[in-house]
Amino acid sequence: MDSSSLDAIGETFNTDKSHVKHDYLRFYQMHLADWQHEKIKFVELGINEGGSIRTWETWFSNADIVGVDFREKWVNLEFDRARTVLGDCGDRKFLREFSAKERPFVLLDDASHSWSHQIACFEECFDNVIPGGFFIMEDLNCSFGNLRREPFSDQWTDAFTYFSRLNTYVCGKGQDHPLRRAMPESKRARELSVWVDWMCFYRSTVVIKKREKEFSLK
Repeated sequence: MDSSSLDAIGETFNTDKSHVKHDYLRFYQMHLADWQHEKIKFVELGINEGGSIRTWETWFSNADIVGVDFREKWVNLEFDRARTVLGDCGDRKFLREFSAKERPFVLLDDASHSWSHQIACFEECFDNVIPGGFFIMEDLNCSFGNLRREPFSDQWTDAFTYFSRLNTYVCGKGQDHPLRRAMPESKRARELSVWVDWMCFYRSTVVIKKREKEFSLK
């Protein structure tokens, strides 16, 4: 195993984030490499079988790794360094209080993929990501094609539309655009956009960098 390659580690631990399936990890390494050996806090919502938690433990040498899941069988898995927390990632109150307590440098959502949960995660947790840190939302493909159905399509606005609208606020610095007018307005997304430094969309995922200080839209 190549310990310098996040993707190779992910393949070893059979996480679906490696090139074998979703191919997220090579993009994440580009953005997170500068913090590989720093003392940061990395939170992942959704543990499943634990492959991605073990990937983060191995690649980040000094990070505090925290995994969250509502299923006790995954929370009870044993890891080398990671802590696990039992919690409902679709519960806004839990998300708000948990993220305020943990104050992560990186928060990655790989939980239910339901549209309302994905949007709630950003709206409740982004405030509590440390300035200069990252928010990552995976599985935006659940907003497309034959995945536009239950249990993902639990509300009118899908997650990809929401984050695309957020991007119009960021890229356009709050100014009008036809794409913005075609989407439902979101007061909360507009409020949070002043803390977004940049957004990168990849296949099925978006990486959002938080600013060191808020940007004025005036």
